[in-house]
Amino acid sequence: AMEGIAEAAVIGVPDEVFGEAVEAFVALKPGIRVTEKTVLRHCAGQLEPFLVPRRVKILSELPRTPNGKVDKKALREEHHARA
Repeated sequence: AMEGIAEAAVIGVPDEVFGEAVEAFVALKPGIRVTEKTVLRHCAGQLEPFLVPRRVKILSELPRTPNGKVDKKALREEHHARA
């Protein structure tokens, strides 16, 4: 629900303390500039602490499966490439 965000998706990633944490991927509306820090601050003001993403990755668009759904497998691969 953050202004400037076209769409978002989250995945669970390993976390030493909680077992799993939230990582978010967002695609921005054209011409919008938003930082990871801004998204995290917005989430912290709207969500319970355990739901706030540990990290946010800003993408030009979210990957899609051939059926048009968000490709969570590709998002997990993106996470592993950065880890």
